Amino acid sequence: MLLYPDKDQIIKNTKYFQYSNHTQFYTFKDWNLYEEKIQNKNKLLIVIGDSWTWGDSLEKNKRCEQFYTNKLAEKINADWLCISWPGIDNEWMLENLLKIEDLIKNNFYSKYKNVFVHVCFTELYRELQTQKYNYKKFKEICDSIEKDNFLDFSEEYFNKGFLNNIIKNKNFTYSTNFWNLRNSNLNVDIMKKYWQQLLFEKDLIIDQNYVPVVSGIGLFPITDYMHHQKNKKLLHDFKNYTKLILQRNENIYNCSLNHKKVTKHPTMEGHEIWADYLYNYYKDL
Repeated sequence: MLLYPDKDQIIKNTKYFQYSNHTQFYTFKDWNLYEEKIQNKNKLLIVIGDSWTWGDSLEKNKRCEQFYTNKLAEKINADWLCISWPGIDNEWMLENLLKIEDLIKNNFYSKYKNVFVHVCFTELYRELQTQKYNYKKFKEICDSIEKDNFLDFSEEYFNKGFLNNIIKNKNFTYSTNFWNLRNSNLNVDIMKKYWQQLLFEKDLIIDQNYVPVVSGIGLFPITDYMHHQKNKKLLHDFKNYTKLILQRNENIYNCSLNHKKVTKHPTMEGHEIWADYLYNYYKDL
């Protein structure tokens, strides 16, 4: 490994995470936390994310050719490093982002003229699982939020838990994959469109809702928290919100650019669409 010097550091925070029924295409031994492609370019692209970035459901032996990290790097003529883990939470991404920032500051990538970093955040509340080492931190963040509206609550949670701590630099960009919030209420500029939105638009599927959490990995922790705290007002608003979550899941299921098996990750064309969208930003840097 040449582009990430500390293998143990990147692995350590995945050990607490157990993700059953991940996929029929890969076994655990196939999971690589990082991939790299070095061709002595003068630019480096570093991407951090979860299974969508990792390329779940792509062809096993062609995953690193087909995922958007490689596609985008080809467009901007850059070497690349992909740091990703299926089912992981945003805290893990933030920790690795700060590690990358430290490496950049200490000239670890000094041979490159430009280093671009992109983080594709996953849905909220995965980090709120009680068995995780950082549960207390995120419970305290939730406790500090005085909002009865679930969308308002989620936006403040995202700001306090993540966006207030990330790097603000034109070479550092941020996005979300299959979930979204009102960007105008966020403390950091993120990509105007979320990844799944582009796939919906390509398939002429209309979904104009704001949905901060979609799968059970995020839904179970936040519902457990609300029940435990007996926050009746927030829980009541969340129950009204579940129809939007169900609609998002149905739309993803019906989208031809999401794989039809297992967890509905983007197809190869879905990765190409996302790479094209990100390129529209990077091409002017």
